Amino acid sequence: MGGRRGRASRRGFTLVELLVVVTIIGVIGAIAAPRLGGSTSVARLRAAADRLEADLGLARAHARRTSTSVTVTFASAGYRMAGVPNPVSGEAGYKVRLDMPPYEVGLRSSGFKSGSDLVFDAMGGADASPVLLLEHGTFAIKMEVDASSGLVSRGDLTGR
Repeated sequence: MGGRRGRASRRGFTLVELLVVVTIIGVIGAIAAPRLGGSTSVARLRAAADRLEADLGLARAHARRTSTSVTVTFASAGYRMAGVPNPVSGEAGYKVRLDMPPYEVGLRSSGFKSGSDLVFDAMGGADASPVLLLEHGTFAIKMEVDASSGLVSRGDLTGR
C-alpha cells in the first residue's frame, strides 16, 4: 500500500538539466546572431537598390512622357526628383531618404556632370554616367547609369 517513490514518480526537470539546455540555446544563438545581422544588411541593401533602380526608371519615364528634362539630386542621405510627383500621394517634390527605416543605408556617388545632379532628357538619356554606391555594414552594391540610354545597371553584392 505504500506510495510510489524514486524515479518513477518524479516529474519535471532538474536544475542541472535546465542549465544545460539554456547553455546550448545560448551557444546556438551566439553562432547564429552574426549571420542574421549580415542577412539584415543584405536585405536592406537589396531593398534600397530596388527602390533606387525603380525611381531612376520612374524619372526617366517621366522625362520621356512629358518631353521635359527631369533632375535627380543625390545626397548621402538619399535623393530627390524635381518635377516628378510622388507615385503614392501624387504630391510634387518626390524625395527618398535612404538613411531612414526601412533602408538605413549610406549612399555615395560620383561621376556627375554638374555637382550631384543627374539629368534625364526628353528622350530618356542621361547627361552623365554616375556611379552610385549603396553601403550598409560591410556590404555594398554598386549601380551605374548609362548616359546614352539612361538605363541603370546593378553590380553584384560585395562584402568589404
